[in-house]
Amino acid sequence: MMKCCVFLSLWLVALGHASAAKNTVLHCKGYQVGADRHPVTDQIITLDLQNNIVISIQLGAANRKDTINAPIKANKRTLQWSYPAINKVYVFNRETSRLQMLSDTLELMSLFDCATS
Repeated sequence: MMKCCVFLSLWLVALGHASAAKNTVLHCKGYQVGADRHPVTDQIITLDLQNNIVISIQLGAANRKDTINAPIKANKRTLQWSYPAINKVYVFNRETSRLQMLSDTLELMSLFDCATS
């Protein structure tokens, strides 16, 4: 009986770790900052928050995912990472679910509203 309880406990712990490792996917729709507010390509971003990395970014649903494995600088309010292929910096506000895309000189270029899945 004791072996059965130990096995069940280990199985439940393993199951808990498997579910904790699930990635977070941000679906973001946005616009260019400025007077005209042109729409910009949707961003689909996969995050591994357990390991603090951005796994991939997909520009629009029809394009392929670009695997970047970029480290995330995290604090209580924001997540920040770089996307070297397009020389951009991303800042995600956890409280508002708003994503900012900045130039490599940290000029605000685009704003996105994001939903998670």
